[in-house]
Amino acid sequence: MGSERRRESMAAIGKALLAALEHLEAGRLSKTETLCRRILSAAPKQADAWHLAGLAAARAGRLAEARKRLATAVRHAPDRNDLRLNHVTALAASGMPSADALRLTLALEPARDDLWAALAAAAAHEEGTAATVGPWRALAGLRPADGTLRYNFGVALHEAGHLHKAVTAYREATRLSPFLEEAHFNHANALRDLGDRRAAALAYRAALAIAPASPGAARNLGLLLMPTDPRAATAAFRIAARVEPERVGGALDVATALLASGDPAGALTAFDEALARHPECSVGHNGRALALRDLGRSGDPATARALALDPGMAEAWVNRAQGWLDLGRPSDAGIGSRRALRLRSDYPAALDLLARSLHASGHPERAMMVLRRMIAVTPALPPALHSNRLLIQQSDPASDWRVLLAEHRRWNQLHAPPPGTRPLPSRREASGKLLRIGYLSADFRAHSVMAFFESLLAAHDRRVVHTVCYAAARRPDPTTVRLQALADEWRDVAGLGDEALAALIRADGIDALIDLGGHTGGNRLGVLALAPAPVRLTAIGYPGTTGLPLEGRLADPIIEPPDSRDRSSEGPVYLPDGFLRYRPPEDAPDPQPRSGQGTTVTFGSFNALGKLTRAVVEAWAGILSAVPDSRLLLKSSGLGDPAVREDLRARFIAHGVAPDRLEFLGWTANRADHLALYSRIDVGLDPFPYNGTTTTCEALWMGVPVVTLAGGRHAARVGVALLTRVGLTDLIAPTLQDYREIAASLAADAPRRAELRLELRRRMRDGPLGDAAGLARAVEAACLHLLEAAPCS
Repeated sequence: MGSERRRESMAAIGKALLAALEHLEAGRLSKTETLCRRILSAAPKQADAWHLAGLAAARAGRLAEARKRLATAVRHAPDRNDLRLNHVTALAASGMPSADALRLTLALEPARDDLWAALAAAAAHEEGTAATVGPWRALAGLRPADGTLRYNFGVALHEAGHLHKAVTAYREATRLSPFLEEAHFNHANALRDLGDRRAAALAYRAALAIAPASPGAARNLGLLLMPTDPRAATAAFRIAARVEPERVGGALDVATALLASGDPAGALTAFDEALARHPECSVGHNGRALALRDLGRSGDPATARALALDPGMAEAWVNRAQGWLDLGRPSDAGIGSRRALRLRSDYPAALDLLARSLHASGHPERAMMVLRRMIAVTPALPPALHSNRLLIQQSDPASDWRVLLAEHRRWNQLHAPPPGTRPLPSRREASGKLLRIGYLSADFRAHSVMAFFESLLAAHDRRVVHTVCYAAARRPDPTTVRLQALADEWRDVAGLGDEALAALIRADGIDALIDLGGHTGGNRLGVLALAPAPVRLTAIGYPGTTGLPLEGRLADPIIEPPDSRDRSSEGPVYLPDGFLRYRPPEDAPDPQPRSGQGTTVTFGSFNALGKLTRAVVEAWAGILSAVPDSRLLLKSSGLGDPAVREDLRARFIAHGVAPDRLEFLGWTANRADHLALYSRIDVGLDPFPYNGTTTTCEALWMGVPVVTLAGGRHAARVGVALLTRVGLTDLIAPTLQDYREIAASLAADAPRRAELRLELRRRMRDGPLGDAAGLARAVEAACLHLLEAAPCS
């Protein structure tokens, strides 16, 4: 009896539902809802009644009520997909984000690729890129042979920061769709972002092979190559510029790359062409000034034009300040640097230039304060700026060898690229081949280092050695031409990046590569770090360790006694008479008897002002006080700046020196005229802790004895070595008090000074400082020894 009643009730409900559906389809919404209420009063969990009632409410515009009724229907019949779909539709219609609604739909129909695509678009719009990863992964799974879908999956991963997974997806996309240029392009971008520069370059080239007119791939390839291979970058930028000839940035990219490639004349032409089309481009005028400076025209008004167009361009202020520094105007350079820092207080290039300007003005301690600020605001300095800091730090009295070693090793940790596989030396005994020595320098030109290198290069035994000079000099001159004639082979490498240059050195089969620059300007220490030769050495151009773990550093047992082996990152390779052999200018005048009035003694120094620490100024002022009526003659390029002269004069006056006892001279264009000025000096004074090298040799060659203070590190002991080798050990002071007393005593010994003026040149010429052949044999023997100690192929 009960079961029959249930059947009758169900039949009645079924009949009522059919009627409600007919009313709904006919648009009789109120009748639909009335029937559904009756059904639900008898059967509160009847899902179809809730469903129809919800649809009626939705069509009547009562979306909130519809959403509740449809949710109730789903709750009572959770396995009914048709109910779920209508519920999702109502949710979307009532304002629910479409991405959420689509997810609910896809939970019911997961194989709908059109819905997954819609979800990817909706999620990107509503939730951000990271939310699209799931939909694109699902789509790629549904259509595994579709390269475009795999590419879109890669884009989602890339933009969400999942670089390794993005690279995998892009790589698969290029396999599935090898002619999909954007897949290769974004594959390259992801590899670049991962730091895999080599693979990224290959991927950019693959994109260009498919679409040669792709400016994006060409420009990104150029930007990628600029730090390591600016010549190749130039070619890539030219492609982008041809495709978009009206884009000023493309033309400027080409010009900038030419400049980095060591072609300032070509860069100037390119900048001029760009400015002909876009004369108001301040960046172009600033770049043009850079090219002119590399051509030796630092005074050109191009930077002023850039600043007239954009006074807030910090880069142009730095460029202008560098031009002033090049012209021997460090005070103006300091002003320009400060203008740049007012615009960008943490600008590393401006802080570096301000420090170098202070250093060139004779304030090494203040320069170090600026450099400490630079490190504080920019711990990850560019390598060149970090090298500038280390060079200036050689003048810092507070930096002992421990501090310097730690700082130089830090440079290596931060900037040195991972070493390549160092070539193995071949068995020389069997082959009988010549020892191939490569010399690497940015200073194969009129430069102080060449006064000590040229005679070594000329003295090599060509029966034993084959020399190759790798010249990174940007301004060749007559000295360059002379060196070219002395080298067996010459390579102009100013435009080669580190990796390209290292590859060239490997291809040349160099046995021993000798760096002549250390941390001086334009250095190529990154090349040494790449280990392009079995033996790597550094020598002559830098007063101490480089911080790199090289096979050796040519060392002087006087400058670096054997008990100081642990003071450098390289193993010291001791040469019996040191590594300095002075080659005087061919037009050097003969030493002249002291010129001057009466018996007045003149002390002098022609060293860079950056070596004039506060202690040096105080010591020299003390010497003047100890020798009544004596005078001090200082000569340096920075002293051509009136503001620098007056500042230095005031420093001496503060120590009690009358201004009429001081004479300051600036730069002299003619080398012979420069050397002739030593005839006005009786006693040379060596600065400390950074001694003179070229200046001390100049003084000795011109017959002027020099007094030095022996220090505890390389830069502070060069004077000790030079004076020892010309028999003037009595002019080496162990203490500051001795320094003052020795200078005063020599000033009082006119007969000895007169004798030395005629004798010192012979001592230099006939002693170790003139024995270039002996140095060449020692260098050759050292290279062979290190080569034989290395594992052989």
